[in-house]
Amino acid sequence: PWDDTVIGKYTKFDNLVHIGHAAKIGDHVLFPAGTTVSGRVEIADGVWIGVGSTISNGISFGRNSRCNIGSVVTKDVPENGSVSGNFAIEHEKFIENLKKAR
Repeated sequence: PWDDTVIGKYTKFDNLVHIGHAAKIGDHVLFPAGTTVSGRVEIADGVWIGVGSTISNGISFGRNSRCNIGSVVTKDVPENGSVSGNFAIEHEKFIENLKKAR
């Protein structure tokens, strides 16, 4: 069950992508340059990972979710969810916090 790393159909990898042990990756997932995926991560179909993102051990991504550029993901991302930042939070909240800081 958690022994093998499994990569689905039509999943694409750019340069310098690291996939950790026992990862389960669905179909049509995009990994751009500089992405690091730790062990035991589950990524459902249709997920988009942002350039230079880091995903912690044991994280789960729901279908069609995404993490944006440079995100450090330490919590599960729900189906159709979008997270940003270090440490990653819901994208809309991240944008609100940016606006407040200006």
